[in-house]
Amino acid sequence: MTDEKKKEFTLKITQANRTRIVVLTYELALTYLEEAKNAEGYEDFVRGIQHAKCCTDQLRSVLDYSQEIALYLYRIYNYISLLLDKAIIRHNAGILDEAEQLIEKLHDAFDRIADSDTSEPVMRNTETIYSGLTYGRAGVQDNVSMENRGFTV
Repeated sequence: MTDEKKKEFTLKITQANRTRIVVLTYELALTYLEEAKNAEGYEDFVRGIQHAKCCTDQLRSVLDYSQEIALYLYRIYNYISLLLDKAIIRHNAGILDEAEQLIEKLHDAFDRIADSDTSEPVMRNTETIYSGLTYGRAGVQDNVSMENRGFTV
């Protein structure tokens, strides 16, 4: 994953509530699966799948088992993990298509839920970032202003 993409995900995570973090985890998994599909060598292929598997493992580890749906999600995450292992063993990127479809469906469902979630961001005291374009002699410039560096007590 490129440094620019990592910064983009980091910024989104710092401003996200709990539901939006789940959506971002799905997006990370999809990004890693895409990298695995486009990998030129076996090591990059495996690395992409392992990163995607870490995302599904994280999603499985934060399930709230007091909710009935958690058991169904647990089974889906286990199946996705099985597909990812199978893709590594067989070195077959075609197997990733089914895992990708499942993750996309879950992503879309949680994205709709996240739109209605008005809870506060999980991370507090993070930087406030203002970004915009300005016109100068050298052409269009992207200006980024950050405030609130550090922790408050």
